[in-house]
Amino acid sequence: MIKEIPAYSYLRLSAADGREEESHSIANQREFLRQWARRSGFALQAEFVDDGHTGTDFERPAFQALMEALRKGPVRCFVTVDLSRLGRNYLEVGRLQEEVFPALGIRYIAVNDDYDSARQACGGLDPAVFKNLINDLYAKDASQKALRAKRTLQRQGKYLGGSPPYGYRLDSADRYRLLPDGETAPVVRRIYEDCLAGRSCAAIARALTGEGVPSPAARKAGRPGGRWSPSTVRRILTLPTYRGDLTQHLREMVSYKVHKSRPVCPEDWIVVENTQPW
Repeated sequence: MIKEIPAYSYLRLSAADGREEESHSIANQREFLRQWARRSGFALQAEFVDDGHTGTDFERPAFQALMEALRKGPVRCFVTVDLSRLGRNYLEVGRLQEEVFPALGIRYIAVNDDYDSARQACGGLDPAVFKNLINDLYAKDASQKALRAKRTLQRQGKYLGGSPPYGYRLDSADRYRLLPDGETAPVVRRIYEDCLAGRSCAAIARALTGEGVPSPAARKAGRPGGRWSPSTVRRILTLPTYRGDLTQHLREMVSYKVHKSRPVCPEDWIVVENTQPW
């Protein structure tokens, strides 16, 4: 009897996979790999799943857990449905395949792409390089299309943020529309009244803090009270959203590969006038 080769399976899916999402569902990936393992003489020891994580980000929790398990051993092999499940950043995927995995003695198999690191010839041109580049370009194209669609909706005055700005809530009948929040809108009105009365941002912040009015940060964290800062008051007084002109695109991602945000110059903000009541 031939001894089965122990291996881990890694499954990944994100909304950025677009048209591929249905065929590459986690359930479909799981069943595909189980059937492949039975036919190919592999014994899947554990499953690592990143559901909802983009392939351009390698800080995915399950992928990090997989790498930790591979480093510790004794299993030194893992398998994915194809190369795009490992990732869609050809530089990082190439580094893993050419440097990290060989250094750690890890065997990697991408079934549908007929890739098996154990069969790759030393010094030869690896066809997976081209596949990884295509996967990267797919991620870039999908990111650009999603961003264009987002900017179009924002210019139409549709709110696409996560948590509504302090003082607002989402309209239950229209998730793209903001309405004044019954609890926090009066605080915003008071800030404007105090400003018109000649009080400084620092004085307004001190008064709100002293009275125990929950600050935006404390409210978001579910904590009572919290310190109001002059900059928070100033932001409420200067952001066009608080005069009824929905303002978005205040921050943007560095790139489709670098998942960190940076501030956008005010002249590049998307401001749509008379969007919501106040």
